Order: sequence, then structure tokens, then C-alpha cells
Amino acid sequence: MRYLPFVRAIGVVLGVCLVTLGVVGLRGGLAASNWPSEPARIVISERGGAGDHRFGEIVAQFKVGGNIYHCANVRSGRDNQVQDVARYPVGKQVRVYHDPSNLSKCVFVPGVSGGSIGFLLAGLAFLGLAVYAQLTMRARRRRAV
Repeated sequence: MRYLPFVRAIGVVLGVCLVTLGVVGLRGGLAASNWPSEPARIVISERGGAGDHRFGEIVAQFKVGGNIYHCANVRSGRDNQVQDVARYPVGKQVRVYHDPSNLSKCVFVPGVSGGSIGFLLAGLAFLGLAVYAQLTMRARRRRAV
């Protein structure tokens, strides 16, 4: 079967990329769980986009060391959803978890997102496909000899 080298190559490339995205998301989500938090207030909460590309624009304002900062990420590794707008109306008090070494990295809900786990699992599936293609090619070469 001539397509097996192609399947192996695609499996490896996509697998490595997706596993990398998943691991980066998992690390970020786990790190956010240990970040310090500050009280914050929602200052922007509105729906954006059009058609199939709808999103929620939600921004919270918080203070650290007398300086004012803004956080626009509800969850780590995931875009704000339209339904988040109803959960976070303007004026609502929330807690913002922030990276102490980089205050632009912040979230309202710390932890690992389902998207990170999805990337990791999809990457492992593609790597499994690449291994299957490699083993099948090896078995066919042995039978040909």
C-alpha cells in the first residue's frame, strides 16, 4: 500500500503538533491553579462577532501593588464563549488569578480546559496511527522477503 508512508508522516507531524499544544495548555492550566488571586470587577461584557464566529468579550479590572490591570481571559487556553457574557455582567465582582511574573497572563477560572485535553488525546491518536502505519509497512516488507 503506497499511502502508508504518507499516513505515517501526517500522523507524526499532526501528532507532535497536537500533543505539544495539549501539553502547553495543560501546563498553563495547572500553573494557573497555583497563581495568586485578586478581587476584580467586570468592566466590559458583550457579545462580538457574527454568524458562526461569535464570542464573548469580557474584561475584568483588578489592582496589584496600586497599579490597575485588565484581564480578558475567562479560562486558560480557551476563547471566551458567548454564554460567558450572561455569567459575567458588567459590575459583577470576580476573582482574577494572575501570573506573578507576568500580570498579562490571567484568568477568572483557573485550571485545565477541556480543549487542552482534547488536543492531547487527538495528538496521541495521530501518533498511534503513525505507529500502526510503520508496523504495517514493516510487516509487509518482512513478508516480501
